Amino acid sequence: GRLLVETDAEVWAARYVINATGTWRRPFWPHAPGGETFLGRQLHVHDYVSAEEFAGQRVVIVGAGISAVQLLDEISRVADTFWVTRREVTWDAAEFDTAARIAAIAGVEERVRRGEPPGSVISVTGQHRTVWSESARARGVLVRHPMFTRIEPDGVRMPDGTLERAHVILWATGFRADIGHLAPLGLRTAAGGIRVANGRAIDEPRLFLIGYGPSQSTVGANRAGRDAVRAIVADQAARQPAKESDISPTDPAIATY
Repeated sequence: GRLLVETDAEVWAARYVINATGTWRRPFWPHAPGGETFLGRQLHVHDYVSAEEFAGQRVVIVGAGISAVQLLDEISRVADTFWVTRREVTWDAAEFDTAARIAAIAGVEERVRRGEPPGSVISVTGQHRTVWSESARARGVLVRHPMFTRIEPDGVRMPDGTLERAHVILWATGFRADIGHLAPLGLRTAAGGIRVANGRAIDEPRLFLIGYGPSQSTVGANRAGRDAVRAIVADQAARQPAKESDISPTDPAIATY
């Protein structure tokens, strides 16, 4: 049988689907009480352009990952910054070398094989010292504060009751897998993820997920894409020669989304 792929333009029947939607279209915005009352600007790193647009302002940066630290370093050069995270940041002094990368990838592979969500990048890699963290540290701006309890019109209310005034709240809170369109396949597990092994859905082997789990990086996605095509070619080679009635000139064998 084939998978039916419905688009705004047409409908395709495909023997295989390579889903390469990644995470970029699903920035994660945590719910914060009072967020709708804020009179300043709120944006996600998805929409960040440059530090210059915040010159002379006070910017609250939310998040504990690499992006948060990098943008803290950049923005603090032209603006007053205030960095908050849900948990204390633990800095890993060990170098994030090849062995560490392999171990991190293996951990994510095991998670998605069990059908668990891939998790955030920082939850897998840990927070390592970088040129951005050390630059911010040297200038005295790498100062972490606890997460605020609510957002108010003029800023954020801290756990101790003080108000930290702000013109901008920048959410560096990561992304989630953009796989909502796959819901009709019923592949979500009770844990919330899709069971995947070697880039292929375990419960629907006609589906490949590129940019999901261990292939979320650009390099990883490129490699996983090549592996998916090789797997499809191998499958096709193993098939018996198709009957003429099984071949349609208008239906592709592979649909890439």
